Amino acid sequence: MSAATTTNKKNHKKHTFLLTSVYVYVYSGTMNNEIMLIPTREQIEALKVDDLALDCFGRWSRVARISRRGVDAKGRAYVIFYTDLGRYSWISGDYTEGVLVRTLPLSRKYTSAELDRIEQNCCAGRR
Repeated sequence: MSAATTTNKKNHKKHTFLLTSVYVYVYSGTMNNEIMLIPTREQIEALKVDDLALDCFGRWSRVARISRRGVDAKGRAYVIFYTDLGRYSWISGDYTEGVLVRTLPLSRKYTSAELDRIEQNCCAGRR
Protein backbone atom coordinates (compact mmCIF):
# COMPACT_ATOMS: atom_id res chain seq x y z
CA MET A 1 0.00 0.00 0.00
CA SER A 2 1.12 3.53 -0.71
CA ALA A 3 -0.05 6.87 0.53
CA ALA A 4 -1.43 9.70 -1.53
CA THR A 5 -1.80 13.27 -0.43
CA THR A 6 -4.39 15.75 -1.63
CA THR A 7 -3.87 19.42 -0.86
CA ASN A 8 -6.52 22.04 -1.48
CA LYS A 9 -4.50 25.22 -2.11
CA LYS A 10 -7.44 27.51 -1.31
CA ASN A 11 -7.98 26.08 2.16
CA HIS A 12 -4.45 24.74 2.59
CA LYS A 13 -5.83 21.43 3.83
CA LYS A 14 -3.81 18.29 3.37
CA HIS A 15 -5.39 14.84 3.19
CA THR A 16 -3.63 11.50 3.01
CA PHE A 17 -5.28 8.31 1.79
CA LEU A 18 -4.11 4.85 0.76
CA LEU A 19 -3.73 3.60 -2.80
CA THR A 20 -2.25 0.41 -4.14
CA SER A 21 1.31 0.63 -5.45
CA VAL A 22 1.42 4.28 -6.51
CA TYR A 23 2.00 7.71 -4.98
CA VAL A 24 -0.31 10.31 -6.50
CA TYR A 25 -0.33 13.88 -5.28
CA VAL A 26 -3.20 16.02 -6.55
CA TYR A 27 -3.10 19.76 -5.95
CA SER A 28 -6.43 21.42 -6.66
CA GLY A 29 -6.02 24.94 -7.94
CA THR A 30 -8.35 27.46 -9.48
CA MET A 31 -7.44 26.51 -13.07
CA ASN A 32 -6.99 22.73 -13.07
CA ASN A 33 -5.62 19.82 -11.10
CA GLU A 34 -1.91 19.10 -11.17
CA ILE A 35 -1.00 15.47 -10.77
CA MET A 36 2.33 14.46 -9.29
CA LEU A 37 3.09 10.81 -9.96
CA ILE A 38 6.04 8.88 -8.56
CA PRO A 39 5.69 5.36 -9.98
CA THR A 40 6.68 2.23 -8.09
CA ARG A 41 8.32 -0.90 -9.47
CA GLU A 42 5.00 -2.76 -9.26
CA GLN A 43 3.21 -0.09 -11.29
CA ILE A 44 5.95 -0.03 -13.93
CA GLU A 45 6.02 -3.80 -14.27
CA ALA A 46 2.20 -3.96 -14.51
CA LEU A 47 1.83 -1.22 -17.17
CA LYS A 48 0.43 -2.65 -20.41
CA VAL A 49 -1.18 -1.53 -23.66
CA ASP A 50 -4.62 0.09 -23.14
CA ASP A 51 -3.80 1.11 -19.54
CA LEU A 52 -3.91 4.79 -18.66
CA ALA A 53 -0.60 6.59 -18.16
CA LEU A 54 0.26 10.17 -17.33
CA ASP A 55 1.43 11.95 -20.49
CA CYS A 56 3.72 14.98 -20.76
CA PHE A 57 0.71 17.31 -20.70
CA GLY A 58 -0.42 16.03 -17.29
CA ARG A 59 -3.39 14.06 -18.66
CA TRP A 60 -4.24 10.40 -18.29
CA SER A 61 -3.93 8.90 -21.79
CA ARG A 62 -4.27 5.40 -23.19
CA VAL A 63 -1.01 3.50 -23.65
CA ALA A 64 -0.79 2.62 -27.35
CA ARG A 65 2.53 0.78 -27.32
CA ILE A 66 5.28 -0.24 -24.92
CA SER A 67 8.68 0.34 -26.46
CA ARG A 68 11.07 -0.94 -23.80
CA ARG A 69 11.29 -2.17 -20.21
CA GLY A 70 14.35 -2.70 -18.11
CA VAL A 71 16.43 -1.80 -15.10
CA ASP A 72 18.79 1.17 -15.17
CA ALA A 73 22.34 1.38 -13.79
CA LYS A 74 20.98 2.39 -10.35
CA GLY A 75 18.76 -0.71 -10.18
CA ARG A 76 15.50 1.16 -10.81
CA ALA A 77 12.84 -0.33 -13.08
CA TYR A 78 11.79 1.73 -16.08
CA VAL A 79 9.36 1.56 -18.97
CA ILE A 80 9.21 3.60 -22.18
CA PHE A 81 5.80 3.82 -23.83
CA TYR A 82 3.68 5.74 -26.33
CA THR A 83 0.29 7.25 -25.48
CA ASP A 84 -2.43 8.33 -27.89
CA LEU A 85 -2.19 12.02 -28.71
CA GLY A 86 -4.82 12.08 -31.42
CA ARG A 87 -6.37 9.88 -34.02
CA TYR A 88 -3.11 9.31 -35.92
CA SER A 89 -0.50 10.58 -33.50
CA TRP A 90 1.29 9.35 -30.40
CA ILE A 91 3.69 10.82 -27.88
CA SER A 92 6.37 8.98 -25.96
CA GLY A 93 6.58 8.87 -22.21
CA ASP A 94 8.55 7.04 -19.59
CA TYR A 95 8.28 6.00 -15.98
CA THR A 96 11.28 5.31 -13.78
CA GLU A 97 10.86 3.78 -10.35
CA GLY A 98 10.89 6.43 -7.62
CA VAL A 99 11.32 9.34 -10.07
CA LEU A 100 8.70 12.09 -10.36
CA VAL A 101 6.95 12.15 -13.75
CA ARG A 102 7.59 15.72 -14.85
CA THR A 103 4.71 17.13 -16.84
CA LEU A 104 4.27 20.45 -18.59
CA PRO A 105 1.88 21.84 -15.91
CA LEU A 106 4.36 20.95 -13.15
CA SER A 107 7.31 22.45 -15.04
CA ARG A 108 5.37 25.68 -15.54
CA LYS A 109 4.55 26.00 -11.87
CA TYR A 110 7.71 24.69 -10.16
CA THR A 111 11.41 25.08 -10.84
CA SER A 112 13.50 21.97 -11.43
CA ALA A 113 15.07 22.39 -7.97
CA GLU A 114 11.62 22.55 -6.35
CA LEU A 115 10.54 19.38 -8.17
CA ASP A 116 13.76 17.68 -7.04
CA ARG A 117 12.93 18.56 -3.41
CA ILE A 118 9.33 17.32 -3.79
CA GLU A 119 10.64 14.05 -5.22
CA GLN A 120 13.15 13.62 -2.37
CA ASN A 121 10.56 14.40 0.32
CA CYS A 122 7.97 12.04 -1.17
CA CYS A 123 10.36 9.15 -1.60
CA ALA A 124 12.29 9.52 1.66
CA GLY A 125 10.16 6.96 3.50
CA ARG A 126 9.97 4.53 0.56
CA ARG A 127 13.68 3.74 0.16
